[in-house]
Amino acid sequence: MSNTLYTQTYLESIISGKIEESQMLEFKASGALSTKDTAKKEISKDISAFANAGGGIIIYGLKENPSNRHLVGEIDPIDRKTISKEWLEAIIQSTIQPRLISYEIFPIIIDDDDDKVVYVVDIKQSVTAHQALDHRYYRRYNFNVQPMNDYEIRDVFNRTKHPSLAIEFEINTNGIDFQRTTSFLKVFARNTGSVLAQYINCYLQIPVCLLANPRELDQEIAERFGDNTIRDLIDVKTWGPGLAPTYTYGPSRYDPLLPRLRTKLDFSEIELATRPIDSSQSIKWTVYADNAEPISGVIAINTIQVNYNSDLIS
Repeated sequence: MSNTLYTQTYLESIISGKIEESQMLEFKASGALSTKDTAKKEISKDISAFANAGGGIIIYGLKENPSNRHLVGEIDPIDRKTISKEWLEAIIQSTIQPRLISYEIFPIIIDDDDDKVVYVVDIKQSVTAHQALDHRYYRRYNFNVQPMNDYEIRDVFNRTKHPSLAIEFEINTNGIDFQRTTSFLKVFARNTGSVLAQYINCYLQIPVCLLANPRELDQEIAERFGDNTIRDLIDVKTWGPGLAPTYTYGPSRYDPLLPRLRTKLDFSEIELATRPIDSSQSIKWTVYADNAEPISGVIAINTIQVNYNSDLIS
């Protein structure tokens, strides 16, 4: 996958936006990657913990703020001649059992110096439980990595019996100018597991300041709901030249999502305020699928993929 999202600008937006660590985001200074055995043990613990929980991102090369360790203080580049992407890949593959499959490493070059990098490790939720180098199972809890209890390990092994979903976002915008820009938030569900997802419900918590025409004028957070329902076209009537046809649709039905595929969720139109792309505000989400445990996450609005279309229709 090409790296168009993870850039130095992305890192600087985390710092300026005061984005905190969370259940699905962790910052590590450059010293966390070293050839010492203790460092390799911590790498395997941290990455397997994300895979055993809901997935997430570890950014190696961001130093914590000394007054608030959940905020980034500054970029702390890694020497790529000493710690390469291939080295990190080899450590992940050799210290975690069974081997991880669903993850990617994105190097970010700092100040146009090819030898100074930050590594973004994007880890997806796994369909099985993974052991760290010390032969223990770990899971991420809020800001911490903790050993898993027996029942938690059993729950992870049962993921092969339940759907496993990831929520993805895109912004469609015409990008005309500051005053006339129209943007819509689109929400997708991706089935990352091996089991068909029959019923999908997704709940969003969006800061009201991001919405173009919010109903919740006296609140700070707006809630929106979407699912995987569709309506089938059952009839088309034409009325003659120059007249628009009439379409008749059937009742709503759930459209199952096959493993490894993605579908756009049916939300009421979510139009964003003018230029929300520059905001550091975040959207929280929770998704439910069949009898699986709910999965939650958070995404900063300025990290969402933007699609430009001058003839935009929502």
